[in-house]
Amino acid sequence: GTAEDILGSAESRVAVATEAQSRRDSALETLRAHQETPPLDVDVPVAQADLKAAKGAGCDASELADASAHVKQAVSTQAKAGAARRELEQLSSAKSLDVDVSKSKAAIATARESGVGADALDAASLKVEEAEKAQAA
Repeated sequence: GTAEDILGSAESRVAVATEAQSRRDSALETLRAHQETPPLDVDVPVAQADLKAAKGAGCDASELADASAHVKQAVSTQAKAGAARRELEQLSSAKSLDVDVSKSKAAIATARESGVGADALDAASLKVEEAEKAQAA
């Protein structure tokens, strides 16, 4: 019985270790998928939950640091894009004579760099052209 008990205990520990390794591998794969996603497209709450799960699964600290940095970059990029989008929305509702053309051109450039969609950029650019014509008249 003693050898069988030792063998059974060892098999049990191997099964537990195998399961833990599988969870770590799965968590790392999930983190890497987030890191391959452009910052503007990262689902931040999901990425944060996956980061927490990876930490709980015992993933390597450097992997966690890389993934955490990517999530922070996503938060920053998405906030910048959101602010730029709101600025363009305000521009589109402004009267042509009230538009600050140079400020609006800078806002359009920032929005473009932040990854704001082409439709919003095109509408804002058109509004700036209209404002330049109205203010020149």
